[in-house]
Amino acid sequence: MLDRRLLWTDRAYLGDFLRADPGKPPFPRAFTAVVGNPPYIRLRRLPRQAAARALQIAAAVMGEPMSPSGSLWMPFVLQSCRFLAPDGRIAFVLPYELTYVQYAKPLWRYLKGHFGEMRCVRVHDRLFPDLSQDVVLLLADRFGGATDVVTFETYADLDALLDGRPDTAVDIAVDDVVAGGRPFVEALLPPALRELLSSPRLAGRLSRLGQLSRFGIGYVAGDKRFFHLSAEQARAREIPPAHLRPTLTSGRELRGIGISTRSIPRDRRLYLYDPPADPEHLTAADLRYLAEGEAAGVHLRYKCRIREPWYRVPGLHRPDLLLSVFSERPVMVMNEGGFLASNSLLCGFVAPGIGPEQVVAAWYNSLTLLSCETEVHSLGGGVLILIPGEANKVRVPRLDRVPSAYLAELDRLLRRAGGVDNAFALGDEVILQSELELARSEVNLIRDGVETLRRWRRNRC
Repeated sequence: MLDRRLLWTDRAYLGDFLRADPGKPPFPRAFTAVVGNPPYIRLRRLPRQAAARALQIAAAVMGEPMSPSGSLWMPFVLQSCRFLAPDGRIAFVLPYELTYVQYAKPLWRYLKGHFGEMRCVRVHDRLFPDLSQDVVLLLADRFGGATDVVTFETYADLDALLDGRPDTAVDIAVDDVVAGGRPFVEALLPPALRELLSSPRLAGRLSRLGQLSRFGIGYVAGDKRFFHLSAEQARAREIPPAHLRPTLTSGRELRGIGISTRSIPRDRRLYLYDPPADPEHLTAADLRYLAEGEAAGVHLRYKCRIREPWYRVPGLHRPDLLLSVFSERPVMVMNEGGFLASNSLLCGFVAPGIGPEQVVAAWYNSLTLLSCETEVHSLGGGVLILIPGEANKVRVPRLDRVPSAYLAELDRLLRRAGGVDNAFALGDEVILQSELELARSEVNLIRDGVETLRRWRRNRC
């Protein structure tokens, strides 16, 4: 900015902003405005002293500690408030995660109690096309005041923003942000859909997925290549069948198998190497294979070297259900084949009195997809990624009965190429319209909501 003469050189300060003190040179007075685009780097990637300084600043301003898992942008925002005069304002370009991450909740509490007006602005067309980071604009005014709401505005593009033509302008309660919901996502939906989702006739028929089946990650092998063998590889090494357990290691393996792992053919199966811990029970073939692993340095891999013995993979369970992690339309199947699953999949264990078929039947519909969009975060490229804490919050229809013909048709569709889309469409007809008694127009409203949220998510690609 200096070389482009956007700032006067005699008024520019080059130094560590987090070490600057208000009221002291070179900042002898308070400012009416602070504008910035702070660094988004994680604190854990900073040198220890720099991270400690950032955490100290944040805690001193907020009056409560900041999580060390957070990012540097947050201490920058808080530090800027130390330089504001009464009725001053701030304007920052911040990562979209401001709207939902756990570590930002103390910041929202601080902003609520120190500014009389707040706006959060999101633009669909990327403000910085060369960056993968999705951003929002945070504007807070009337420093020294207080407010219970933040106005969330959305714009189609930069021209609309500059012209002041928002597509959406919704007041969001700051307490709802702090409570851990995703109100900034829900605000992207049309009012009619938000009203439908909160109506007693629909909300009373839904359950959190975690109430029906608790999902967690699968086991961590430590070295996928060594611990996962095909039947042919195991035979070539003469590994005892008793030391091999059928397993799944990718969401791709759930495609085309219907609603159950029981249909996975034997020639497509992988096996987890699971020898006994007691060396006396190891066969000569085991000893040869373990020596092969040690020669390759497998025993020195982090997850292996902290185990005793290194070759015993912990946390092996046979889940009732399996759920893909990376997908626009996540696939759920029953694990009637008795497979283990690695941490590339989510593993579900049904609650007492709940059958796996009830959960699978409730999964395939547009209402589930809409809840995935509102509850589940995405990666920088806009890829939806299911993690246990968020997947368990997804709302699905609560079914008192499961039509057997519906399960059979689901199974048939999911075995076909491209059948996942048809499976969700079938669920809209059988579950949403017939079971929940939603009108076709209401189902279409839900489908449109899914596409709206996907459009916003994909703008990060």
